Amino acid sequence: EEFSTFTNETQPWWRWNRCALTSRQWGVIEQYRLGRIMWRRFADYNQMSGVMRSTF
Repeated sequence: EEFSTFTNETQPWWRWNRCALTSRQWGVIEQYRLGRIMWRRFADYNQMSGVMRSTF
């Protein structure tokens, strides 16, 4: 009965995938927990081990 008074936002299954650095909600790469902009910045400057951004 006590749990039924909580809102859905408090439930463990109710969470948004957000960037760990910027809290950005859209464009998040779940494997790294980073937004696409921060992922690209780290990949460009070799700050992520084993990751390289493709160039054409």
